[in-house]
Amino acid sequence: MKILHLVIVVGTMSLLCWHCAWDGPSFLGPKVSGGANQNTGIGGVYLYSGYDAEGRQIVKGVITIEVEDTSHVTGTWNLQKSGVDSLGRYGPQVGSGNLVGHFEGDKIGLNLNPDYIDNNVLLAGTIYYWGISGAWNYIGFPGVLNQGTFRAVRSK
Repeated sequence: MKILHLVIVVGTMSLLCWHCAWDGPSFLGPKVSGGANQNTGIGGVYLYSGYDAEGRQIVKGVITIEVEDTSHVTGTWNLQKSGVDSLGRYGPQVGSGNLVGHFEGDKIGLNLNPDYIDNNVLLAGTIYYWGISGAWNYIGFPGVLNQGTFRAVRSK
């Protein structure tokens, strides 16, 4: 009886530790094996969190990705401010719009503002079984105006 109780306690603690690691912005887990074209695909709805260079969440919302062909994606985004950007430069990743991008293997690149010549927010990430993690850059004519990291967790 005591051994069974110990197993249940240890098992519960393991699940709690796994949950804590899952919620952290630095948790990654295994990459998508076989590239993005496996059965689970990359198309779907993602819960997006954007972080500033210091790791504070500044943007959150929903991104929808649709696979166009073997390497191109399109979709939509709807994001809101969720914190104070220390530089005051969220870029045009607050509001809503269309996105375009491409993927190869477990790498993906997305442009949240495809109709702009400048004033772009670009996402470069790695595809994992649970979603996408990577870096965002707010780019204008002078170059990179702000940057940080993001995590997009698959919702549906």
